[in-house]
Amino acid sequence: MCQTNSLKLLVQAPNGYIGRCEGCGYYNVAYKNMLFIFSEAELISFQQVLCEFIGGWCLSYPTSLGKEVGLKTPVPHFYLMFSHKEYEELHTMLEQTNFWFDTRHNVNKNLN
Repeated sequence: MCQTNSLKLLVQAPNGYIGRCEGCGYYNVAYKNMLFIFSEAELISFQQVLCEFIGGWCLSYPTSLGKEVGLKTPVPHFYLMFSHKEYEELHTMLEQTNFWFDTRHNVNKNLN
């Protein structure tokens, strides 16, 4: 993780944020007690998995901690679990970064 402390916030929500480190170019996705650090390609892949619900399932009853939505990860026996509200909030945060990516792509295209 870069130690430059130059994080540009792209999206902020009550329980998390998505930002881009100006020092190393990696994206921080912080949500509740989770922090994911992604390259741009990895963030786009994570968006696709979460937003298209790839490898996801809904439980007919919540876990003891109130989580009903599960996402399989590439790590064996490791799953991300969310309540419906948490899943929707993270989903919305990731969708909002698409606007930033589109704007940046259009600006770069117009500069060339």
